[in-house]
Amino acid sequence: MLSAAIPLIASGDRLRSALIENFKAQLLAAAAERGWSLLPEDTGKIAWSGFEIRFGAADRVGFRLRFNDERRAAADFGVRGLGPDDADYAKVREAMNAAFGAGQNNQAWPWLRRADSNDALLPVEPNWHSNAAPWMSIADGTLATVMLAAAQRVYDILGPLGLVGLSSGASENAAQPSVIATDSA
Repeated sequence: MLSAAIPLIASGDRLRSALIENFKAQLLAAAAERGWSLLPEDTGKIAWSGFEIRFGAADRVGFRLRFNDERRAAADFGVRGLGPDDADYAKVREAMNAAFGAGQNNQAWPWLRRADSNDALLPVEPNWHSNAAPWMSIADGTLATVMLAAAQRVYDILGPLGLVGLSSGASENAAQPSVIATDSA
């Protein structure tokens, strides 16, 4: 019985990896249509890996979704970048709190929230380990649509404050689609 289960488990891991690559491709294409960039982070581990959308080439912050553990049983999202000593850190935090409600913060995140399927900004299932919903929404393309809609809302709040879209602006940015590797945090 166990010997029959092992290939099934392995095929599930391969399917999840393929779906993550599909999600990355969906986000990259949709971000590029807006002149934005995608910064997928692959630390070699699942924990702390994720996807970050940058709105302009000179931006110091981005909108990010990441996993918190190796099983993908928890996820966070928010605005990542800057440090607490940077004057723009407080501006980002205040603007996001005013627009979307209180978020947490830490050294690398001016505004951060645990994923929740009922969240008003990014309604995404937090537990990708034991729930099929996120995988199904990647397969049918809806998760990328939901994440890009949330990113647009973040851009609409932070852009007028001069905190994102710092190249020539997201709508005018003619940069080629890009994928940029990042360090972990």
